[in-house]
Amino acid sequence: MIASTKYKIWYILLLLPWLTGTVAQAQFNTDYWMPPVWESRGGGSATPTELLITTAYPKANYTVMLANGLPVSIGQVKRGVPVTVTLDTIQGMTFVANTVEDSKGLLVRADYPVQVVYRNTSGNNQCLVPLKGQSGLGTEFRAGSQTRIREGSYGANDLHFISVMATQNNTHVTITAPREVVFFGGASTVNITLNKHQTYLVRNATSAGDGADNKTNNLVGSHIESDKPIAVISGGQHLRYVNSGNADAGIDQLVPVHSEYYEIIGNQYILVRGGTESQSGTSTDYALIVGAYDNTKVFINGISTPVATIDAGEVFEYILPGGPEEIGVPYLIETSEKAFVYHVSGLRQHEVGMSAVPSINCTGSNYLEFVRFGGNDNYIHIIAPDAAFATPTSLTINDDPYTTYDESVQTVPGNVGWKTISFSYGTGEPEDIIVKSQEFFHLGVIVGGSQGGTYGYLSGFPRKIDVLDPVNLLPTTRYVVDTLDQGSSISHCLNLQSCNDQYQIKSIISSANTGRVQTLGEAGQSMDTCLRYTARTDFLGNDTIRVNVSNAEGITGTVELVFHVTRPVKKPLANNDTLEVTQNSLVEGNVLNNDQDLQFSNGIGLVSQVQNGSLTLASDGTFTYQPNMNFLGVDSFEYQLCSIDEPSVCVKATVILNVEPPRTSPEARGATFQLDSGETRLENSLISFVTDPVGEGLTFSLLTDVIQGELSLEEDGTFRYIAPEGYGGTDMFTYEVCDRGELANCTEGTVTIDIVFDENLQDTDGDGILDGFEKGDDPENPLDTDQDGVPDYEDTDSDNDGLPDWLEARGEQPPIDTDQDGLPDYRDLDSDNDGIPDSYQSLLTIYEGFTPDGDGINDIWVIEGIENFPDNNVQVFNRWGNRVFQAKGYNNQEVAWGSQITGGFAFGDTQVPSGTYFYLISLNNGKQPISGYVIVNR
Repeated sequence: MIASTKYKIWYILLLLPWLTGTVAQAQFNTDYWMPPVWESRGGGSATPTELLITTAYPKANYTVMLANGLPVSIGQVKRGVPVTVTLDTIQGMTFVANTVEDSKGLLVRADYPVQVVYRNTSGNNQCLVPLKGQSGLGTEFRAGSQTRIREGSYGANDLHFISVMATQNNTHVTITAPREVVFFGGASTVNITLNKHQTYLVRNATSAGDGADNKTNNLVGSHIESDKPIAVISGGQHLRYVNSGNADAGIDQLVPVHSEYYEIIGNQYILVRGGTESQSGTSTDYALIVGAYDNTKVFINGISTPVATIDAGEVFEYILPGGPEEIGVPYLIETSEKAFVYHVSGLRQHEVGMSAVPSINCTGSNYLEFVRFGGNDNYIHIIAPDAAFATPTSLTINDDPYTTYDESVQTVPGNVGWKTISFSYGTGEPEDIIVKSQEFFHLGVIVGGSQGGTYGYLSGFPRKIDVLDPVNLLPTTRYVVDTLDQGSSISHCLNLQSCNDQYQIKSIISSANTGRVQTLGEAGQSMDTCLRYTARTDFLGNDTIRVNVSNAEGITGTVELVFHVTRPVKKPLANNDTLEVTQNSLVEGNVLNNDQDLQFSNGIGLVSQVQNGSLTLASDGTFTYQPNMNFLGVDSFEYQLCSIDEPSVCVKATVILNVEPPRTSPEARGATFQLDSGETRLENSLISFVTDPVGEGLTFSLLTDVIQGELSLEEDGTFRYIAPEGYGGTDMFTYEVCDRGELANCTEGTVTIDIVFDENLQDTDGDGILDGFEKGDDPENPLDTDQDGVPDYEDTDSDNDGLPDWLEARGEQPPIDTDQDGLPDYRDLDSDNDGIPDSYQSLLTIYEGFTPDGDGINDIWVIEGIENFPDNNVQVFNRWGNRVFQAKGYNNQEVAWGSQITGGFAFGDTQVPSGTYFYLISLNNGKQPISGYVIVNR
């Protein structure tokens, strides 16, 4: 099978924090482009249609308009309060093919990211089209549409279509049908030129009457190319399914092979089966794998043998086994090259929809909000990494744990580290549904009614790193950091979001105006997204640098940072002051005493007066303050110093005046502490043993030290005491506590420490087993298991089996007795009663590395002693969890690992590269397997 890239690299533990104001988004954008869908008039309803708008931000102002700029709806959407914009058949629909149109497409603009879903909620032709925003813009696409359909339908206008919208003027578009397929009008290739926001729709050729040729002239796999970014929607309207009377829309906006902004398609996809019937030859729950590149192998559920090999534009149809009883069963589709996957699915009978499926390669959402289809059954699939289902879980539905809705978690085949849940969201539940998780997840919605059904994925496609601007916390590619003086420096940290919160600044591209830029942190460590910028001394203006970042999944991002460099102004430095004032007493001071560079000041000015007294401030900085009679509390005033060179440039400082009652001496009480037997360290505080009438400003100092142990006393009253080894009795010290350090306001206190000593509670040999246990029932004649003259309580290997007592006891009290024979393992020569002495088993030595360079030295991985366990099974995995080697009866000779690949995960490779690998060794002797790592160094 292909290399199965895990969602998390083994040595990185990721938890993407849930932030109220900054949400990692998938199909949330500020700009949307929607080409019109085909208006079905052949018996299927075209209305009602609507746009469902939601946001993960507190609020967002939006505008919905036609492609020609005429407004459809202007409003505001709030988080948790979705908005529905009702449309008619001339808004987002067209009944005209092979014609350039100016007004049929839709545009959505918002000041904060929103999600927009186009929905047809009619009784018998429903559809669900999550718009893709920037993720849906590109220059190369492969179309999707249903394939298990009849040639004919209920009307001549029930058919396949492809609809495109330009985002720039003079955009050249080429649409090529699959081999032996023709478009309406007789051509197999269409070449058109569109200006900004113009649209063009092609459809398949059909016969008159019932719309025959929908199966023969299927547009799935059609190639759409352009020289500038376009948006594309494809699918079918009211297509009738094979051997069935059911007919529904199957439409979605496409994602490109390549994107100007992100990496979109991947090679790992998870599908969850719906609830449609599956009679012989009539299954309507199936996947369409469309090749983006030649020689693409397709694998199912981690099986190493491909089920198909397809070239670019070719389609492999995979039917998901089972019927309604298999709803919720997950399937893994992997491809050797990046490919498109479309899923046709439904909830009951053959009422289905079609959705483009996002890959699981570091994509998805951690917040989604939508509104269930009214009057229909709604069924929800959630696909997420294993960590999302851990206890406690971060995966919630309407703020309730996911287990409230479904506890039947299913593991995705293929060992990719993902799970799924599926559940019915009934009419008794709230209309609005909010799903959140610290882990990125994918979410599919199936809708079913008596005569209609649809299906769609709400989660997103792009593999990306979002850089958030520090003011609005919105994704951006450029922002102004700050203003700084020539020659000065400023530190700045990027706010990044992606599926992986381990980042690294890969490179910084400076301009000719940049002084110096340096990174401040290591990859994956504190400040790993931080840099320090130093301005040149001879440059004034805006300097722009480009910063390239990546995460541990290898995804990259870029942002331009702008620094505004100004001429330095000579100005003073004003520092805040805090003074203590006695109630009803006058205080004098000078605010300039702690200020600096006063030679650059043109004088002092009062900015704000005190509120609870009277203040006089002189030009030399001296002041007098008289609090109001009987006032207690905090008063303050603010002053400023302005520059001689630039009088408009001023610095301000605040003087805090704490008005308190007259102070009296603190009172210290005696304190007694106890150290129980076996304890040698005491940490505590004396604050609670001192009464201070004012309640602040106490300082402690030592008067007389302890006699027996070691003591350290801090000024804040915390102390640490270490008792001498084997001592029992009393120790004490005296201290002095002062109010503000004034000698007249000091008092003394005494601390007594009682030390309890019990030799049976000691651990003389430090093996974690109390001496009283190791001595046995007769302390006068302590046990000596190995009869070496050293009693067990002084012996670190009591049974002399080569395994230290601390290891065999494993920190348990009483110590572990594996075979339950009444003799603890540290005294038992065969602790597991397997017939092999413990001393023999301890001889297994696993080397941590080898150098397979063919020089005959250290060319294989050596595991000393493993030949004593002929039934062993040795497995080696790479850091993505793919098994690269497995052997039974490993013996360091003819059965040994020399870096060869036996797992079959990489095409054409026979040897693993240098790196760190993880092993799992099972001796098949009833014990747990041994795990660890080994380094291959060529």
